[in-house]
Amino acid sequence: MVKELNGWQMQSHVEIEIHVIDINDKIPTFKQTYYTPQISEDYPLNTPIINFTVTDDDARNTPNSNITLDLIDPYGKFSIFNDTRVSSSNNIQAYLIAKERLDYESLSPLDRQYKLRIIARDNGQPKSLQSEAQVYITITDVNDEVNSLKRELFSLIYLGLF
Repeated sequence: MVKELNGWQMQSHVEIEIHVIDINDKIPTFKQTYYTPQISEDYPLNTPIINFTVTDDDARNTPNSNITLDLIDPYGKFSIFNDTRVSSSNNIQAYLIAKERLDYESLSPLDRQYKLRIIARDNGQPKSLQSEAQVYITITDVNDEVNSLKRELFSLIYLGLF
């Protein structure tokens, strides 16, 4: 309300539209940051080993909340599948799958694990923010190695008995 010096009061309304610009201040966040599944070496390919969720609380549908996933897999045996049926740009539901056969015998006898990292990164400006989850997949053995009897040894034992 405005009051003039001569005593008249006048009133006027003006609409003002204010646009708030989101700054990239929220980090993509895993629901869980450490996964320790245990599976057998004959686990079916392309079947979820773990499922995980990543969210970013910056403004929706902006680069600040648009999440990209990267898998650090030194073995080249795993892949991430983003379930687009239930995911959005700032809330990702995804699965870790094995895309190649796993092998118990090829792993270190000390731990028999595949060690992976999943990195969630937003596309924020001027700087992207990120977080990560650790995945330690313990592999159990199945009897997949063919037993072989040495013919020579078997023959020697057989001949020695009679």
